[in-house]
Amino acid sequence: MKLTYSKKWNVFVFSVLLISYSIFCAWIFTPRILVIFNWKETSGTVKTLDFEHLSRTNGASVTNALITYRYDVDGKEYKNDRYSLWGHLTVGTFISTKQAVRTKFNPNSKVNVRYDPDSPMDSIIASPIGFFDCFLLILWGLFCLPLICTYSKKVWL
Repeated sequence: MKLTYSKKWNVFVFSVLLISYSIFCAWIFTPRILVIFNWKETSGTVKTLDFEHLSRTNGASVTNALITYRYDVDGKEYKNDRYSLWGHLTVGTFISTKQAVRTKFNPNSKVNVRYDPDSPMDSIIASPIGFFDCFLLILWGLFCLPLICTYSKKVWL
């Protein structure tokens, strides 16, 4: 019996890899994100805004916005420059242009700060990943599942 190459096999393998990658990402990021939902929120003030231009070894470059902010928790003042769980805000991704960042985070502007009640020095000013992002991941998985079922039946039978 000779095995023949099938384009359906490519779709099956691609779908399995895509779903595996989605599950891996959910496994890595979900615990970090769920912790943030238990953090408390307070008002803070932007102190400084600077831009840091970094060059990578492969020739690419990236610009980070360094936003320093202060906030009070139980009468004690804290300072931080952490934008999100992943660090600083990278300028040039999606809609984050330098001008948009300057407008939103100019010095003395108010920001919402999420902080860890057990360690108030740990904080972020970005919104954590919300319901919509999780919904898109589930929707993507539901899209790939019929592909796997359909093509696995045709490949294996």
